[in-house]
Amino acid sequence: MKMGDLFMIFMFPYSMASLLNCSGCVNDAGWHLLREWRQQNVSICEMALRLNVSRSSVGRHLARDTPPSARVTLRLLPHERARRARAAGHRRRLVVALAEKRCVKLSPPPTNPDRQNARKRTIHNKLVYPSLVALSRAMFTHHHVSVSPSAVGRDLKASGYTAKVRPRGPRRYELDESIRLKFCREHVRNDELGRKIVFSDEKFSDCNDHGSKWQWCRGRIPAMHAEKARWAPKIHVWGCVGIGVKHLIVLPVGAKVTSATYIKWVLRPVKALLRGRVFQQDGARAHSAVESYEWLKRNSIRTLEAWPPRSPDLSPIETIWAMVQRRVDRMGPTSVEDLTTFWLRCWQEIPQAEVGALVRGWQGRLRRCVRLACLAK
Repeated sequence: MKMGDLFMIFMFPYSMASLLNCSGCVNDAGWHLLREWRQQNVSICEMALRLNVSRSSVGRHLARDTPPSARVTLRLLPHERARRARAAGHRRRLVVALAEKRCVKLSPPPTNPDRQNARKRTIHNKLVYPSLVALSRAMFTHHHVSVSPSAVGRDLKASGYTAKVRPRGPRRYELDESIRLKFCREHVRNDELGRKIVFSDEKFSDCNDHGSKWQWCRGRIPAMHAEKARWAPKIHVWGCVGIGVKHLIVLPVGAKVTSATYIKWVLRPVKALLRGRVFQQDGARAHSAVESYEWLKRNSIRTLEAWPPRSPDLSPIETIWAMVQRRVDRMGPTSVEDLTTFWLRCWQEIPQAEVGALVRGWQGRLRRCVRLACLAK
């Protein structure tokens, strides 16, 4: 190191104020001095030490061809600021239009030649551009606007959008939302029904790994492969829950559930539990068969009518299924016998107080459905 450089290092704090502006950033004099130091092959670390700024700030100023004052002057010009604001607003409108776009499918053409223009447009609940990367590419493809995914995210946030996790569930059809909304509005204030109702459902459980997709690994060791067998051992269970009610039945392996077997294996064992209560069941064929309804009527068991189709989120037993499934997965079953033992054990470990709290919160699910329907409008 030369004597002049050593003198600069020790004496520079006295002249630092002339090279930095009031915000502590490099001004024009400092920018010119940085370019002189670069011609003298001074390292970026030493430049940052001399100016008492970060190395990233030094590299940013060295990469620009204009002094800071010229850049600030351009930013503060009124017409330039207005032009950029208009361009940003136009880009945000384009981004929002692409983010709201849904998949549209036309119905098959009618057989009547006089009604060729009567094809219906069916809008699926699926986004055309589901990610920021897809939106960035679509902006360049359709509008010839080059914008980064991070800028797309900033535009969406500035327009009032937030990123949320999309809940997974069965596909719903055109009339499902209206049926759900009507059902929720009819029962959202019926407190007596909420105390007497007994929810029921069926579930298949297998030996595959249904745990988390994340794994903590040391160093460069890869994560274990989550194996999923196509024909893994599985069982078929039926359960019902209510305030003071919790019952699980493991159905025979490989047996087909019809109206006759449903009455024999499920309804008769729980007949005493359903007396004086309101029995809820979904619209499966064995549940909605005439024989099943006649058996319930003969035994004076009241049922909850007009349960909306494809609405597992309205039933609290789905939450209990998830709780039991997580506990069973941690035990690592490998056979049908293990699944049966673990399911019965984990089902009994669920406290009845927790089951009752979930059932009491059923009307909260209905209120949430009504609120979301009002927001969608």
